[in-house]
Amino acid sequence: IVSSKEAKVLALDRDSFNLLLGPLQELMQRKHAPGCRRLSTVSTAATMSEGRDLHQTEAKILMEDMKVIGLLGCGAFGAVELMEHVSNGRMYALKGLSKGFIVETGMQENVMNEKCVLMMTNSPFIIKLHATYNTPQ
Repeated sequence: IVSSKEAKVLALDRDSFNLLLGPLQELMQRKHAPGCRRLSTVSTAATMSEGRDLHQTEAKILMEDMKVIGLLGCGAFGAVELMEHVSNGRMYALKGLSKGFIVETGMQENVMNEKCVLMMTNSPFIIKLHATYNTPQ
């Protein structure tokens, strides 16, 4: 548990939530196209107001350009490592997931939903998804 005098909790009442995103039940039942190409009205409006495209990135981040700095933590599906981009020195957290465990436990849809949500999110309070990788291991 972390305590902070500066932290604030922001909440939406049901009417505001429904106005912005639609009814929760509809969101939970909605199936997204592969690759999460559909964007929500909120995320699209937020990025347009900042003058940037959701699919626009500074430069493609290649896995071979990353160097492992250390382990940040371990979870049920895998580990999170601190990585450094060798060319520009930027730091990234790399979350490694065990494909076998995900398939074994039937969590494929959950993992894809997490990816979709992180791709749509643009907030200083939520980690930014920059890229995804697929390896044989």
